[in-house]
This record gives sequence, structure tokens and C-alpha cells, in this order.
Amino acid sequence: MLGKRILAFCLFASLISLAFPLSSIGQEAAVQTSEPFAARVVLDGLDSPWSMIWGPGGKLWITEREGKRVVEVDPADGKKSVLLEVPDAKTGPQHEGLLGLALSPDFEKSGLVYLNYTYLDGDNELHKVVSYKYDSAAGKLAEAKDILTGIPAGNDHQGGRLVFGPDGMLYLSKGELGHNQGANRCKPNEAQRLPTADEVKAGDRSAYVGKILRMEPDGGIPDDNPVLNGVKSHVFTYGHRNPQGLKWIDGQLFGVEQGPSTDDELNHLVSGGNYGWPLIAGYPDDQAYAYIDWSSVTGCDKVAADAYLPAGQPSVKETSWDRKDFKEPVRTFFTMPSDYSFSDSKFGALAYLGWATIAPSSLDYYPPDGPIAAWRNSIIISSLKNGALYRLPLSGDSKQAQGDLIKYFHTANRYRQVLVSPDGRSIFVITDKSGNMLDENGLPIQKAKNPGSLLVFEYKGWHRLCRRRRGRCRNRRSAERPGYRRDWHAACAGIGISLVVALMSQSRRRRAVKPLRGEMREGRPEAGRAGDRPARLRQARQRLASWRRRPPGAAAKGTLAAGCRFVTFRDYFVRLLAPQRLTCGAILFIEKPGPMPLERYRIVGRPPAAVLSQKHMRQRSGMAIWASPCHNLTARGTVP
Repeated sequence: MLGKRILAFCLFASLISLAFPLSSIGQEAAVQTSEPFAARVVLDGLDSPWSMIWGPGGKLWITEREGKRVVEVDPADGKKSVLLEVPDAKTGPQHEGLLGLALSPDFEKSGLVYLNYTYLDGDNELHKVVSYKYDSAAGKLAEAKDILTGIPAGNDHQGGRLVFGPDGMLYLSKGELGHNQGANRCKPNEAQRLPTADEVKAGDRSAYVGKILRMEPDGGIPDDNPVLNGVKSHVFTYGHRNPQGLKWIDGQLFGVEQGPSTDDELNHLVSGGNYGWPLIAGYPDDQAYAYIDWSSVTGCDKVAADAYLPAGQPSVKETSWDRKDFKEPVRTFFTMPSDYSFSDSKFGALAYLGWATIAPSSLDYYPPDGPIAAWRNSIIISSLKNGALYRLPLSGDSKQAQGDLIKYFHTANRYRQVLVSPDGRSIFVITDKSGNMLDENGLPIQKAKNPGSLLVFEYKGWHRLCRRRRGRCRNRRSAERPGYRRDWHAACAGIGISLVVALMSQSRRRRAVKPLRGEMREGRPEAGRAGDRPARLRQARQRLASWRRRPPGAAAKGTLAAGCRFVTFRDYFVRLLAPQRLTCGAILFIEKPGPMPLERYRIVGRPPAAVLSQKHMRQRSGMAIWASPCHNLTARGTVP
């Protein structure tokens, strides 16, 4: 039958098109060098954005560190509205102000949102966690309530990432305030100091720096927090430098933190773990790092800040420190040999930009069922000084790194946080308003290309006909093939060409009319009687033969019964597009190979259910379509 032959021919042509894409005919084959992405700026003008989460209604909630407000952004068009202003937040040029935020696990019921920011208590700069309640009707956050206050703060290494765990507890990353380096070099680094029982009883948080804190949603100390040096406090892990990223992956907490001049770290954070700083950077390997206690140097404030080793001051090797609770990092960025040179003339006064670090600022996780096949089960880390994202694949149990560190989307910006969209198709990034960084050529610059912006990198390795439901693509197989879209277009072109060829060749053949399995009797399909089929077929052939014998210009009349699939007369053909058993609303499709006035070819009988306008039919180059009601049709035409 015609339909089956055309279908078989089209399928064959599509297979040929997929095997040999049109793009490879007459030109060199394309080579894919990376996953196909398109980038755009969703919104700019943000005042030092610092943290970003998914809020209700598919909107992004972003904190502005220096702007001291929380804004809601529509990721589709960049429309922004203010949810909250925090006037008592204390801001500074780098690490002070409104920092991380997190939604309560029961947000839909409670509407609770948690923030943390720096503030002043007299002359003391401190850090606290505050909860707010979301008023969906007003689109505002209100009813502030202090959760945990009195945490030391400063002008460097604030930490400030805030996340809820699957256990319902709230986790806060806290840096060691940049003590023992630069302008703060004479202040003791207390990342290894643990709170005493008296301090916990008195609510003294001075030992909470350089830690990951774990608290109840109301700020209390969880019963199952680790006991360290015989004391239970908010401290979950310790020995951290500047942990700015926290992410739960398959029930495990991961964090990234910035190293000194080497050895940025990705850590698997476990209860009671000691991560070594300031005595160890990265692995205990005595490579390119040794601890110097500047606070114990006589006349510390008079010693040059860039002095590597003050005269007469011993350094402490990493291997000399032995602690059973020390946890090695999952990966470092990067561990260098002892003879590594930290100076490079091309960086000038910004020499630190050339050091073997990436300055990680956040991390997110790309799930195993995401549409980007190569990214599945990977950690994504944002970089401040390199203005790039780094992807690190994980092992099957998600406990260790498994593969190379791969760099993406390098621009002349400082990437503050990365966030994957719920459907896995878009990667969102917020950028710092100011700071030093490397441009696309690896040279130091001090002006960002997209300061204070929300960027999105959208995956384009799929065809847009892939249907979605609730934000997820229902057909994920297309994402398995990076060249799917090109091959799909080639296949469509092959099918179209083969269909035209098949129809043109068929129109020149004088095939007999073949009855269908059923006939239409007063609008209802009935099975044709076996004894009637030879007679009906003979009548159809006779009618067709009489049409062919008519001289040019003579009128041709006949009945197109619903039992007829295909009827031809001369250079035209009429076809019923319908299943084997016809139903109401069958489509009658009239096509002719050349131009012809529509008035010379009409369908008569009962009024059709829907008729296209004459103008529209002419625009379709001699092709007219009617939605036919359930009755026999009579065709009248003129044979040219």
C-alpha cells in the first residue's frame, strides 16, 4: 500500500541521514570540542551579590553583600524585586555585609528564611544568624529573630555560607578572619582552638572562627554534635582557613576553602574532623608551605608584611604535626613542589593572581540524571581570581574525586557563586562588583567585564521539540548525543526530500483503487463484507478508467467513498488521510503538481466541518485541506 511504502522509504532515508549528516556532504565534517552552551546576562547592577538560592515560583533569591538587601529575580527576563533590606548590616570592601541565606526544610509550611551578616556591637564587629518569615502576599521578608549571635567577625576570611542538611540542622561556614597574614598577621590564628566548657556556658563564641558550625533551627546546640576536648558546642569541624562553599551530596557534606598561596581544598566534612589549618595546607607533605606564627614574632607590626620568614623565627613543617583526627582533602588546587616560584614578572604588584590556586568561592552538584551526560555526578566549583567554573567528576559512591579537573566558561569576572537549575539545563553564576582577576588571556586586570551581574550558561545539546513537563525534559535520550540537533535537522531534511520524491513518482503511476478494511455507513465505520470487495474494486477501476478516457477539458465526476484510499485522475490525485477505520473529522488532502485555479477543483456534498480561506489555500502553493465530516464525498474536477 502507498502509505506503507512511503513510510518505509522515509524511515530508510532518515537512517541514511543520521548515518551521513548533510553537514558532512561537500564539506569537512564538524568536530565537537566541548558541550554546546549559549551564555547571556540575565541581570546586571547588583550591589556585590554574594549568595543565590532557588526560591518559590522558580525565582532566584540573591543577597547583595554591600547593598544589604535580598532581591528576587526572575531568571527568564531578569525582573527584580526587593524582598528585604538589612540596614544594620556592617559592610566592607571584601568580606563584610549580608552573606549567605537558606530556606527552612519546611519552608512551604513555616515560610522561614535564614540569613547571616556582620554587624557592630559598639566597637566590636560580630557575625550572626537571623531568621525571617516570608509573606507571600506582600512579597517581603519580615519578623526578624536572632538565632545565633556574637560570633567574631573582621575584614577578611569571613566564610558565611549557610545551608540546611538532610538532618534538619543548619550549617554555617566561618573563616578565621585572615589572622596571621597580611595586615592581620600579628593577630593569632585560632582555627585550631576549641571552645571550653566555661565559654559554652557563658555564650562566648570567640573560639568559633575557622570552623563549620552546626545548630538547631532555633540556634541551640544539637544533642549529637561532636564532643571535642570533652566539650560539646556548635563546632562541627575545625581547622579551616576561609570556607566559602558548602553542599550536601547524597547525604554527605562537601566544602571548598581557599588556601594560602597553594592548596585550595575540596573537603569531605565529617563530624569532629580537623582539617589542619594553619599547620597544614592541603596534604601533610612539606611542599611549598610551612607554618609561621607571626603573632609570636617580636616587633611583628614592624616586620614587612611580605616577609616570607622573619629573622630568627622558626617555621613548622607540616609533617611534624601529628593529629589522629586530621582529615586530608579530597582534592587540592594545586599542590606544588618546594622549589616552586611565587613570583612572575607579568603579574607585577598582583603577584598572588599567578599563584597555584583558583580561589574557590562556592560549589554545586550536577545530578546523575541531568541532561548533560558528561557533567553527571560532578561537583562544580566557582573561581574568583580565574573567573571560571571547574567541574570535578565523583566516584560512584560520591565520596572521592574520579577524574580530571575541567575548566569552563572563563570570562573576565570574579565568579562568586554557581547554581544549577532544577532541570539541569542552565548554570547560573553571580559575579563580584569589584576586585582583581585574570582576563581570558591569563593577564591580571582590575575591572570586571560584567560586574555585579547574574549570568546564565544554557545547554543547547538537545532539540527544542523535546517536550517538557514540570521543568524536566521527558525525553532525555537526546542529551546523550551532543550532535543530536544537527543530526535531527539532517534527518528531517532527508525525510522531507524522500517524501516529495515518493509522492511525485506515485502521482505518475496509475494505481488501482484499493478498498480499506471498513466503510462509512451513515457516519459509522463498518467492516466491509468479503463478498462486496471484488465488486467494489471492479467498480472503482471502471470509474477510474472512464476518468482517464475523458478528453482534456471534459468534466470528471465521481464519488470518493470513505472506503477509497487513493484516487487519481490525470496529473492530480486526491487522498484521504485517515486510519484504517475512519472516524469523524477525517482529513481530505488535495495536492496537485502545478498551479491551478481553485475554482476548477471543488469538493461538493455536505458542508465541510472547516474550510481554509481562499487566500490561505493559495499561499500553500496549490494545496488545499479540508476537515471532512463523516459522510461520503463527491469530487468534481476538470481534467486539463
